Amino acid sequence: MSDQQQQPCGVCPALRAHIHVLTVANVQLNAALAHLQQLFAAVVGGVRATVVFVEKEIEQPTMPRRELIPAVVLRLTHVVDIAEGRAR
Repeated sequence: MSDQQQQPCGVCPALRAHIHVLTVANVQLNAALAHLQQLFAAVVGGVRATVVFVEKEIEQPTMPRRELIPAVVLRLTHVVDIAEGRAR
């Protein structure tokens, strides 16, 4: 084949190699996205649960007020541990 002739689209080895590299990158990015979506959902769920906990404690306390802040800190620390991969 001379330099003047063109190959059909998708036949060029360099193009096929580049498509493969991009396909692999796409798969990796989709996996990372799925992981980050799950992580974000876990963090939002943990924060939402903490908000509900505080609201219920304000409406009808089940513990002394002085214990509320440490309880919230404990809950949010657990959420941070989940986000950082130290807890499930």
